[in-house]
Amino acid sequence: MKDLNLADYQKSELFNFSYYDCGFVDKDIVEIGSDLELNTAMGIRRLGAKKVLCFNPDFPDDLVSPDARVFISKRDGADTGLPNNSVDVVFGFALLEHTQEPQKMVEEIKRILKPQGIAYLEGCPIWSGPVGHHVWHQFPDKFYKFSDETNPFSMWEHLYYDTEEQIETALRGKGLPEVHSKSIADFIINSTFISRKKASDIIREVSSVEGLEINIRTSPMEDQVVPEDLLGKYSMEDLNTYKMKIRLRKW
Repeated sequence: MKDLNLADYQKSELFNFSYYDCGFVDKDIVEIGSDLELNTAMGIRRLGAKKVLCFNPDFPDDLVSPDARVFISKRDGADTGLPNNSVDVVFGFALLEHTQEPQKMVEEIKRILKPQGIAYLEGCPIWSGPVGHHVWHQFPDKFYKFSDETNPFSMWEHLYYDTEEQIETALRGKGLPEVHSKSIADFIINSTFISRKKASDIIREVSSVEGLEINIRTSPMEDQVVPEDLLGKYSMEDLNTYKMKIRLRKW
């Protein structure tokens, strides 16, 4: 696992699932939203999975699996095309913040899971949290990341804006070049890469799917104070949800 290009939290989640949950050994696994290098899939294989079926519409056409039991599909995770009751486990890292239709995705997961099968889904940063804009923009002269000091917004600032023009104006006011401001504003408002669903919307949609045992955990970003003037438009749970983890079991 050390030679895989995975974040520490991903390695930790894989090991915890492997040793403290149902594990991967001799199981058929679906990974939704697989990374484009298949690193997580390879980690799951090394932890004993019989096969891993990887789904990501953004897979390059020329991507070749490094393992005969790791299979690649460019289908969406909400429409896998797999048979009913056919897989043991569904996994998804850094998934929920990109999911446009959580209910539809969970209904598909329920359909393909075997009885007593388990799904584990994770997302960070969630839109309604402090850095939910998910800006990760590379320009020739600058790289903006939501996760470090190059973040162009203050905490929760993106939630005050509703239009590209408002975001662009705010970023220009911070000294960002016009081309940077326009590109970031377009990404936040128009990109399908991120979901602008608040935490409570995701929870409501997931919880509406019957026939599943559902456990949802949210966690805040440490050392941040929620801006009270956003309460009303967003709940305290929405604003405090930086990360979300969902565990599903099919009855």
